[in-house]
Amino acid sequence: MSEHSRLKDKAPDFKCPKCGQVMESGFVASKAVRLRWVDRPDTKTIFAGEQLTIPYSWWRAPSYEAVRCAECGLVLLSYDPVNK
Repeated sequence: MSEHSRLKDKAPDFKCPKCGQVMESGFVASKAVRLRWVDRPDTKTIFAGEQLTIPYSWWRAPSYEAVRCAECGLVLLSYDPVNK
C-alpha cells in the first residue's frame, strides 16, 4: 500500500462531508472486479471509462483503503493512480 493512501493516519477523526458524523476507516475488498471511473450510470461494458484499480490476479484479491459513514452510507475510497 502506498504512502498516499494512509487515510487513518492523515484523518483519524474524519468527518462525513454528507452528514457530519465521524467516519470509520477500513478497506473495500473486491473479488475479481476492477473498479472503473465512468461519467454516466448506464455504462454497458467493463471496458468503458478509466481503470482505477490494479489488474486482477487469481492469487490476490484487491482491497482499497476507505472510510465509511455507517449513519448515511457514504464511502470514500482511496486508490493509487500510479500503480493501477
